[in-house]
Order: sequence, then structure tokens, then C-alpha cells
Amino acid sequence: MMRWLNLSPRGRNILAVALLLALVGAMPLRMLFALVDAGEMGIAARSVRGPVWWGAAEELQAGPVRIGTVDVMLSPLHLLLGRARLDIRRKKGLPDDIEGALTAGVATRGIDDMTGTLPMGGALSPLPVSTVEMQDVSIAFSGSRCVRAEGRMRAMLSAGLPGMDLANGLSGAVRCDGTDLLIALVSQSGVERIELRVDGAGRYRGGMTVAGGDPLVAVALGAAGFRPVGANQRLDVSGSL
Repeated sequence: MMRWLNLSPRGRNILAVALLLALVGAMPLRMLFALVDAGEMGIAARSVRGPVWWGAAEELQAGPVRIGTVDVMLSPLHLLLGRARLDIRRKKGLPDDIEGALTAGVATRGIDDMTGTLPMGGALSPLPVSTVEMQDVSIAFSGSRCVRAEGRMRAMLSAGLPGMDLANGLSGAVRCDGTDLLIALVSQSGVERIELRVDGAGRYRGGMTVAGGDPLVAVALGAAGFRPVGANQRLDVSGSL
């Protein structure tokens, strides 16, 4: 009788895992996108090519946010734990370099260890946010509840606001607050603040507050959609990512 039939239980388990990984390794990346229901997660791409262990997604998009063309790799370790982790990477020494992961499990979904810059386009309109820079950002939702959020973000504005120097943008940490993801950013002067709450369905609400009562600034901000709230000016936003 062949020796492999006499393997120990541990040996048989190792062999089974190896065979499973070999089968998954032969799967095209586009098939994996279908199996994990990437569309339901709001993830789409113009084209997906290559094997799951090292492929590429052209014009990858998560909701309204365009990530662009990136290398994509399935993490075998997380797959064995019942969790799909798609590592994405674009390293060309350019401002739009990005590295991190999109994750989905039986009960959780989110992003892991994301560092890089994303163009926002009009995703947060009427807030004039052009790009969001992330530094080691990890976010996880279980159902409708935020269960993990860490790392820092910086929002850069596409248009200057009157009387303000926001060349360095607004930055801050992300965290869970109740069931929501809370993104609270502040400028270097502390005068300008952006606060957004995001729920498990990707719906966001919040806005930008500018402190102070300079009448000329208030008039200019009013033309940009801000409204007075006490001594401050406020621009409310809501939408879906």
C-alpha cells in the first residue's frame, strides 16, 4: 500500500490544506472576485487578470472612491482562517502610491494597514476634499457596528477657503464611536474642523466647522454653502460611500 495512506492525522490535515491551497492557487483572480461577491461589497474594476496569488486589477474602485490600477494578492494565511484578504499595492515612487488590504470575513469587512493617497473626486461633496492621505489605517465593521478603527488620515482641500491657510490640510485619528466610525480632523490652527460619522452601510453624515466671527469671512463662507451656528460657520454633508 502506498505510504501516503499511512499518514498520521496531522499529516493528512497538512496534505488536505496543501491540496486546497493548490486548487485555490490555480483559480483566476476574476473568479475570486465573483466568489467573494466583490460587487456587493462595492468593489469593482475595469478588468482583473492573473492568478489569485499575484494578479492585477485595472481601475479598481471602492464605492465612489477610485483606487486606480494596483497589484492584487490573496493572503493564503487569512484564507485558512475563513477570511478573504486582498492585499493591494502600487509602489512607483509617486504621490498616489498605496499599500494595504481589503478584507471580508463571515461577519466582518473593512480595510487593513492602508497607507497611501486616494483621490476623492466629488465623493464628499459639497466638502471640497480633493484627496485623503492614510497612514496605517485599519477599519472593521461587524454587521452595522464599527468594531475596530485605528490610524491617521489627512484631508487635502481642492479649493482655498477665504481667510484660511489650509496648505497642510486637516488631520486626525480615526476611531469607533458607538456603532459608527468617527473621522475627526483638525487644521494646524485648530480653527477648522471636519467631523464625519460613517455607519456599517457606508452612509456618512457630518460636516466642516470654521470657528470665529470675522464678518468678511462669514460672508465668503456663506457663498460657499456654510451657515452660521452660534459664533461659527458650518457646512453639513451626508451621503454614501
